[in-house]
Amino acid sequence: MDFFRSIIGKLFNLPAESMPKIAEWQLSFRSWNSVGWVLLLATVLGVLSFLSYRRAGAHVATVPRYLLAATRTLFLLLLLSLLLRPVLRFTLEGSIRRAMLVLIDSSQSMVTPEKRLDEADLKRAAIVKDVLDPT
Repeated sequence: MDFFRSIIGKLFNLPAESMPKIAEWQLSFRSWNSVGWVLLLATVLGVLSFLSYRRAGAHVATVPRYLLAATRTLFLLLLLSLLLRPVLRFTLEGSIRRAMLVLIDSSQSMVTPEKRLDEADLKRAAIVKDVLDPT
């Protein structure tokens, strides 16, 4: 569980002291393919991989041939697992301090009062303040 926490902390650039706790996690597959078909295809490709390395020349020793075949089979299984579209969903619990920015404008434009010289502007302002009847 600490392995997942460290990866999540690095992904979201969280400091170690404020790292939230992983409450729960779930791995699911979001594909129309079933796991059985992918495993069957991986098995067939694995057998073909072992057969192709079995036919390799006598200049390659037996253990390295089978090790290479197993590595290729594992790679094909991982590649085929992408067809299942795996999704890792997790819930984080913890608190993160957030910064709040405040902008104060004390320039001359904010100090100057607004002057309403037009009578229509004064009427609209009175309607907005509910001092004057709109009709």
